[in-house]
Amino acid sequence: MKQVGGSTASLYSVGDYVPLNFLLEQSIVNSDNTAVNILIKNLGYSNARHDITKYTDEVVPDDFYKNNITSAAYGYDVINYLYEHQDSYTKLIEDMKKSSMGLYLKKYIKDYDVAHKYGSYSGYVHDYGIVFGKKTYLVGIFTKNITDSDEVIANISLDILNYTLGNLDVSTLVPQDKTNSQNSATNTSENTTTE
Repeated sequence: MKQVGGSTASLYSVGDYVPLNFLLEQSIVNSDNTAVNILIKNLGYSNARHDITKYTDEVVPDDFYKNNITSAAYGYDVINYLYEHQDSYTKLIEDMKKSSMGLYLKKYIKDYDVAHKYGSYSGYVHDYGIVFGKKTYLVGIFTKNITDSDEVIANISLDILNYTLGNLDVSTLVPQDKTNSQNSATNTSENTTTE
């Protein structure tokens, strides 16, 4: 599903003053690439990328400072940092709860708040965030060239929620090969000794 996110380009023209808080909100709530590009242009791409490495202990590759790349480990560190410092980032977390118009991680999660940041770029679709529920947890799902990736992310997200609530036995998600299961049981019993 293709989404046109944000209203920066329709509300402002080249050379206009655009409020910083508007750009930040649009970049999170609507994944507005125009807002992101304005922020990056003013900060400088490499400077912006260097600034955001303070939220991770991961050693990022040199390519991180030149290209729009990320990793699951980096995404986890950023979300974990936000979770651990949420009192300092209340506006950001509230914007993340409004993000995506009810799709991706939050599509099938109706009873809990989901603060997340999704992104789509050149065949990659990712979403990661915090699910505030009975058992609050961090989640990230990263895809590459997957048909209906937004729906795949939504279904995996629902499975994770059901698992954390105790409503899902994960063994039901993995097809069992009866031949391999029987061989494993046989091999285990053959290797066991009793005294």
